[in-house]
Amino acid sequence: MSLSLCSINVRGIRDLTKRKAIFLYCKRFNADFYFLQETHACSSDLKFWKSQWGSDVWLSFGSNHSAGVAILKGTFKGKIISSRVHHLGRWIILVVALNGKMFLLGNIYAFNNKQYSRDLFLEVEEVVNKVKAKFQDFDIILGGDFHTVFDVKLDRFPVPARSPPPDMELHRLCQGLGISDISRCKHPGLKVFTWCNKDSSKQSRIDFWLSSNALEGQINKVSIEPSVLSDHKAIYPSVNLSNNEDYKVPKTYWKLNNRILENDSFKMEIKEIIQAYWRRAQLTNSYSQNWKFIKYKIRKRSKEAARSNKIKEEEVMKAICDLTDDSNTTQTDACKLFGLQAELDELYMEKAKEAFVRSRRRWLEEGEKKLKKNGDYTSLSKLNIDSYETQNPVEISYFFGKLYTSKACSTDKMCDFLNSLKEDFKTIDEGFKAICDKEISIFEIKKVINKLKVNKSPGNDGLTTEFYKTFRDDLAEFLLLVFKESIDKGVLPTSMTQGLITIIPKPDKDLLLIDNWQPITLINNDGKILASVCAERLKTGLDSIIDESQSGFMKGRRICNNICLVLDLVESVKTLVTQRICLLFIHFLSHFVSLSICISFLES
Repeated sequence: MSLSLCSINVRGIRDLTKRKAIFLYCKRFNADFYFLQETHACSSDLKFWKSQWGSDVWLSFGSNHSAGVAILKGTFKGKIISSRVHHLGRWIILVVALNGKMFLLGNIYAFNNKQYSRDLFLEVEEVVNKVKAKFQDFDIILGGDFHTVFDVKLDRFPVPARSPPPDMELHRLCQGLGISDISRCKHPGLKVFTWCNKDSSKQSRIDFWLSSNALEGQINKVSIEPSVLSDHKAIYPSVNLSNNEDYKVPKTYWKLNNRILENDSFKMEIKEIIQAYWRRAQLTNSYSQNWKFIKYKIRKRSKEAARSNKIKEEEVMKAICDLTDDSNTTQTDACKLFGLQAELDELYMEKAKEAFVRSRRRWLEEGEKKLKKNGDYTSLSKLNIDSYETQNPVEISYFFGKLYTSKACSTDKMCDFLNSLKEDFKTIDEGFKAICDKEISIFEIKKVINKLKVNKSPGNDGLTTEFYKTFRDDLAEFLLLVFKESIDKGVLPTSMTQGLITIIPKPDKDLLLIDNWQPITLINNDGKILASVCAERLKTGLDSIIDESQSGFMKGRRICNNICLVLDLVESVKTLVTQRICLLFIHFLSHFVSLSICISFLES
């Protein structure tokens, strides 16, 4: 297990697209926490930035054009114990616990004035000592932009002809807190810089990670990497906490990037894939099997397109690293570096725009309205299982697996129960039966595809509704014959029987209790199209077979009608009924109640 961190001076992220680009860049490190300096954040930004980031955010507010620091929570699975923020946007301190150890994490953005920075360092030291008096034993890790250097000869380029004396205030801070420069401990004589001006004629190492001396042997690595939309580089250290193998969090499933559907060349390639497998399906008279192959090929081609962009990004970053490794930068190298940095910035700005297209856009359009409606979305990192609170992901996974395990239910018992209700069943007329039994048509499939909602999460095949809308005319006939073949054989293709179960927290509820998580199943869009065709047919006759007392999930009916019905029943009982009666209200509190439990309850 390790604690990984990333720090970058972002030079203002009030611009929506730049902020999204910076957030996307940060996530490539997969770190526990991200320290950002010079955010220009104001008090009104907290909720919206937290929504855009997707996890916990701590802000120390500056103004809308200066200062401000932020800590973004990434993959951290430990406990946040306390937090403190500076009133002028210069530091944030968190106390956290992970793997039985406590850490004080501090994000610092120093002044560009020596006297002000001196006072700031004294203030930070005082705050850390106060926290130390309260929590006793913890390790310190401070990171950020300190606006000064430890060693002028190693950390400045070009080296000034008359070297100023070293900044003793930074040395005093390190001595007072028992911390040291992680980069210099790992690479004592290495000349590497974290800031440069536009033509690279001036460079400095002013961004550091300072950690407790006791952690020196536990530092795995310290990477200094090109950043985006900033003149500072990103610094990424990792602290080893144990020799135990980390629990591997399952990767998120693949989803088609809808922005690629705007690429005419990509669309032509997909059309050719569809046509090739259409001809093959006609020759082999096997449509379901070839439908699986189509989806596989489309996924493969889409991933290749995304991978080519990733390779391009890595090549640009490597070229920047190669040029900046040498401090003796020529004018030609500086021009190349400027061009490469502009290319990298553009790549991430495009990524940010793609992310806006890919998302549901609700947090952009509705802002706080969405937060109030749905609450803050939180991953399930701990749960109360049988009165025992656990953060072990293996135990949580096993518990959820049991919820979806099929419980034995006698088929005979089920049939007997349903037969006992036959007299109360309504039967459908021949006209409605004919509508339900007729063959599926291309017109129905195209109509359903047109009605599919956009900006919705797809199933585990990753093919979005936008994909089906884009290639509707190419896919409609193929889907028609897949559906007909499935109905004739009585078996659906595997992908149409699969679903991706996810859970959504109920707002303002205790999230340690399983009852306060609502499960939903994301099914693949091809299965959704078939289900929608059937649903459209059923809608034509539901009113005649579903009793008017069922008001939920029926068009034109209101659940408030049942309240009126209950009130009428109560009044009728008072005046017309002489024997004792019981009015029973049933509400399934849990979303994980099995069918067998429902039947047993109704029988009793």
